[in-house]
Amino acid sequence: MSTITEIPTTTRVTTSMKANHEINITLKNGYAVAPSSPSSPIIMAVGETVRYSSDAGEVRILFQQQSPFRIDDVTMTYVPGSVILTLVSGSAGGILVGDCFIKPPGGPEVGYDPKQTGGGVHHRVTPP
Repeated sequence: MSTITEIPTTTRVTTSMKANHEINITLKNGYAVAPSSPSSPIIMAVGETVRYSSDAGEVRILFQQQSPFRIDDVTMTYVPGSVILTLVSGSAGGILVGDCFIKPPGGPEVGYDPKQTGGGVHHRVTPP
């Protein structure tokens, strides 16, 4: 069984600058909802920066397969929200999916609706 590991802290940017891609995850009907879909992925490039956030609470994005924030082949990794992260690997022409989770203040963490086809945040990451 795979274990879930957090992205190494060496790739985080700790300044209060704006990211190239500000991705807002919302809560709708008790589920985390991303602003993308399999037919309309967010197009980004290696070297650009991304910040995931939500007004509803603390965000976590789980990459069950390849993560665009890692250069290795480790799967089941996650990135935290509210920090600026740099894209370091492409999606090889495909789409990378990150499962979205929000932990509202004082409440349990909730994820995307598993009944929703293509749930999660969808990325197409091109070369620089």
